[in-house]
Amino acid sequence: MEFNFKQNHFGNHSNRTVSIIGKIFMSLFFSVFAGMGTFFIVVMIRELVQKEAEWTIIPFMLIPLIFILVGLGGIYGTWFFKRTKASKAAKAGKKMNQKNFLIMFGLAFFCIGSVFAYMLLIGPLLGIWKARNWVETPCRIVSAEVGVHDGDDGNTYSIDIVYEYTLNEKKYTADRYDFIGGSSSGYHGKQEVVDQYKNAENPVCYVNPERPSQAVLVRDLTIRNAVGLFPIPFVVIGAAVLIAGLRHRPKTGQAAWLPDSGDDIPDGQTFLTPDSTPLKKLLVVIAICLFWNGIVSVFLYLVVQGFKRDQPEWFLTIFLIPFVAVGLGLIVAIFYQLLALLNPRYRLVLQPEKLHPGTSGMINWQASGKAHRIRNLTVKLTGREEATYRVGTNTRTDKNTFFEMELLDTQDRYQIEAGSIGFVIPADTMHSFEADNNKIIWSLDVRGDIKFWPDVKQSYKIIISPKTVTF
Repeated sequence: MEFNFKQNHFGNHSNRTVSIIGKIFMSLFFSVFAGMGTFFIVVMIRELVQKEAEWTIIPFMLIPLIFILVGLGGIYGTWFFKRTKASKAAKAGKKMNQKNFLIMFGLAFFCIGSVFAYMLLIGPLLGIWKARNWVETPCRIVSAEVGVHDGDDGNTYSIDIVYEYTLNEKKYTADRYDFIGGSSSGYHGKQEVVDQYKNAENPVCYVNPERPSQAVLVRDLTIRNAVGLFPIPFVVIGAAVLIAGLRHRPKTGQAAWLPDSGDDIPDGQTFLTPDSTPLKKLLVVIAICLFWNGIVSVFLYLVVQGFKRDQPEWFLTIFLIPFVAVGLGLIVAIFYQLLALLNPRYRLVLQPEKLHPGTSGMINWQASGKAHRIRNLTVKLTGREEATYRVGTNTRTDKNTFFEMELLDTQDRYQIEAGSIGFVIPADTMHSFEADNNKIIWSLDVRGDIKFWPDVKQSYKIIISPKTVTF
């Protein structure tokens, strides 16, 4: 049996060049983080000094401060972190680097999402909540127009309305329309708002009785608040990746080229854990769905607004059809995975604890849940080779199943609920192996067919150790 392991070889000069380019790129990446954090800190401090924000904004300064720390720490680590040349230390540190990468990546997404979530969602909602007790006050419109702002991707527009009001026999002037502010695309909708206030006979505003200089024309939730949902996918994905990184525990005490084993149980047996659970799959699908539909919804909103104004954007409408279809498919996938959560689960116990090519083993299975719903149960032992290599600038992974044995195929309801079966690992096969570019993976694949319902699909990785050589 032949295994094709493909490796990449670079000269020392190429490695140094790639390393320097990579460091420059990472430095620019972390510089953006530090710059964004500094910018938001300055903005928050300015609003506090000018009394445009209250002291409640202070706890949120921690978010841009994290940006600054991540940026500066990343730059320092990129250029001054010394890598050890010891192979064992490098292999042991690889999983720790994976843990750190997950934490940094998740923290970046979470921080970015949190900052924009505060600006576009939390801040406006807090303003609306506080303004529910503000005093309704008659006002006079001084000026009303649609502000035009130049941008790299075209003009953006804002509602610019200046109004006067009197409270406690003192006259004030304000220009806040709602708690979102800023500018965005879409001219006609803003023009309608401006015309409405220009022609209003008895306009009113809402004034903060504790600080009469603060007032707003609209204190209710509007469709404009929907833009605050855009950062939510970043917060969700960032939190999920961050939690995964914090919970990641590299295992030690095992050969570096052997994959992680399952949890041990007494008497020379091993309790096997599935590679993925329905709950993990559900969380992944939800994260992807939120991210995808969160972005698509922004453009879909523009399409809907165009139809409302009898000025449909036909090109954008047709262009969005496949993206909306994918989004609907992801929503269906969420419900599919929700149904899969109700499926029976299988607990597999492998005996003996250590297997070698040419030795025999036995698995015991026990179903939890309503196993009688399964019409047919199959269990397969498979051996798979994976080789990762580069073609130009692309990275590819070839997968080849070199061994497959069907251990069970039954419709007997007693065997579906619980049972055991023996098997033999062929003597001429390869043991388990995991390296940077090559893997040999052995697994037990359990499939349960359920009529009119998501099927049971669980895969359990097992370790086949190399033969013991005696002299």
